[in-house]
Amino acid sequence: MRPAVACALLVCFPWATAISIPFRKVPARSVAVATNTTFGFANLDNNVYVAEIFVQGHNFSVQLDTGSSDFWVDSSLAPAQALQGVAATAFNATNCYLDTTCASGPVVLADTTFGNFSVPGQAMVNALDSNATYGPVMSGLLGLGGPFASTSSIMRSTASNSSFNGLPFLNNLFDTYPDVENYITFQLSRAVTGDIDGGIFTIGETAAEWASVQETEQLPLLFPDGWSAGVDAVLINGHKANLPGSALAGSTQLASLIDTGTAR
Repeated sequence: MRPAVACALLVCFPWATAISIPFRKVPARSVAVATNTTFGFANLDNNVYVAEIFVQGHNFSVQLDTGSSDFWVDSSLAPAQALQGVAATAFNATNCYLDTTCASGPVVLADTTFGNFSVPGQAMVNALDSNATYGPVMSGLLGLGGPFASTSSIMRSTASNSSFNGLPFLNNLFDTYPDVENYITFQLSRAVTGDIDGGIFTIGETAAEWASVQETEQLPLLFPDGWSAGVDAVLINGHKANLPGSALAGSTQLASLIDTGTAR
């Protein structure tokens, strides 16, 4: 996302014990990431939100992207043999983005841990030497979308094969932890100067100050393969922004896609 002024966003979707990750701003293309917790939730370049994930026991900083279901890391940015022990699938997948960068490589099955959650044999792309990273401070991407071929290069590449589990990480997380409530939340904020003054990503819980969001009416998805909803207005610093586009049929609302990875 590319907000130019102070803003706050909370995204809550019903879809896990829960995790809560604060983050703070890192200057553009900085390689010195300071974090408040071992989860390492941070803002890079004012528009890329990353968190720490462990693959085969090695930590990678990955962009959290609600607009896709892809999962890839560039293991060339990790110590040698960091992904030793992954299972090969004989499939390859490619992810290319609007900024012309790409991440491609073999699809492998790796033991993956995010916060308190561990998923064995998670399908992911080992995207060696990708130009879609920010170096070690963002060495991969974790898609938080649904199980659709339109949003997952892995599912597109392996659609004809059913011998292994190619579902996205969130699907497998909630299947592995059935007692966890099935939703995620984001709170993203920044000061007028562009410095981050707080933010949280959670799975299966809400930040205390936003707990009442669970009492609000659930919004229907406009499209089956993305986090989409009708929008009445966007307020920036208390002022209504003019949004180009056509209203939904029979409504004054505009269609929106809630995508934390828009910067890609």
